[in-house]
Amino acid sequence: MRKAKAILTAVAAAALLLPAGAVAQQDGVVIEENPDAMTVEEPVVREEVQDRGLELQALGGIRSFTGDAGDILGTGPAYGVVAAIEPVSALSLELSYQGATFTTDSGLPGDESRVNLNGGEAVIKLSPVVSDLLEPYALGGVGLTQFTNTSLNQLFVTDDTAWSIPVGIGVDFHVPIGVATDFLIGARGTYEFAFGEDAFPGITDSRTDWLQVTLNAGAQF
Repeated sequence: MRKAKAILTAVAAAALLLPAGAVAQQDGVVIEENPDAMTVEEPVVREEVQDRGLELQALGGIRSFTGDAGDILGTGPAYGVVAAIEPVSALSLELSYQGATFTTDSGLPGDESRVNLNGGEAVIKLSPVVSDLLEPYALGGVGLTQFTNTSLNQLFVTDDTAWSIPVGIGVDFHVPIGVATDFLIGARGTYEFAFGEDAFPGITDSRTDWLQVTLNAGAQF
């Protein structure tokens, strides 16, 4: 009898000494109970993908005509805004507004004229992944531009609409500013095969090409 009491006392003491994370067995299933256990959340990891969706940028630089058109209009400031989206890896679709302003050459007869160009472009950008921060690309597409002479002297440039085929290269630098957001800064050079000879009375060129160099800044979401 004394031996049985000693065994019961030992079992009770062992039960009291069990830690909070003791293991209980119910219906043959082992259940671990630990109310003091801490839940460790996984850290938010930035997905290193250059093109995540929408890209918005502003651009500014210079534009210069070639051939006979370059003898009439010199180099002028260029500006615009671009929006792009990437439907598949390494390929983006870009829509943009493109503008520029010029004055006719001071050596031409009559008063100088102010000529404004406003238009839009749709291009495809091919951008192989080089690194997470550097994105070079090539582009090509189609554009439409309106020539507007704001002066009375329209002897050398008249109001007209021209279409063009832009091709170019550029590079964007990605600066991470969030889990899925980059600040973008870059540069591009574009050559436009433009068909707007009707805007320049008297010239014999079948095309009125121009070259544009711009810097750009914006964000990608």
